Amino acid sequence: MKQVTQRFGKSDLQRLGRHLRDLRLTSGRTQAAVAASAGLAESTVRAVEAGRSNPNLPTILALAAALGTSIDQMLASVAVTPRNVVISRVGAPTGDLSAGLDDRVLHAREVVLAQGVQHSPPADASAKGAVMAMVLDGIVLAIASTGERLRLDTGDTCHARVGTLTSLAGLGPQTARVLCIADPRATR
Repeated sequence: MKQVTQRFGKSDLQRLGRHLRDLRLTSGRTQAAVAASAGLAESTVRAVEAGRSNPNLPTILALAAALGTSIDQMLASVAVTPRNVVISRVGAPTGDLSAGLDDRVLHAREVVLAQGVQHSPPADASAKGAVMAMVLDGIVLAIASTGERLRLDTGDTCHARVGTLTSLAGLGPQTARVLCIADPRATR
């Protein structure tokens, strides 16, 4: 198994600097006051806050003590939401809900259907495995390759092999929203 070593990059140092600056400003202190309290040169504090310096451990510890925080809290400020989690908010523009997800397995898309409007295929075109559709709002007509027509109400789901579910159409007077999920992995 290959082990990946995480390193601080430029953007990490900038986030750390912004966090330290925010702590300093919240306390109402100047860079000179924090530098004096930490036993550092003012230019060091300025460079760290600007993200232009990669401070060593003693500098980080001195800044943490001077700002009344812990090294854990300071380093947590650098952490970014991992790219293995993507959050889509209600009311956000529709589209690929998995965009930005590293090594994604499933492809998710929100589809908005006005009455009579059809969407085909119901999930990502690269799907080779199963597809699933869940009605978030409204009434939807699911049309199978056999010609079978299935009514789906809010909260209903439909699971099918790729090619079995040929299209979805809005049925009711209101716009329908459907979450479509496809598995691009081949099934056996």
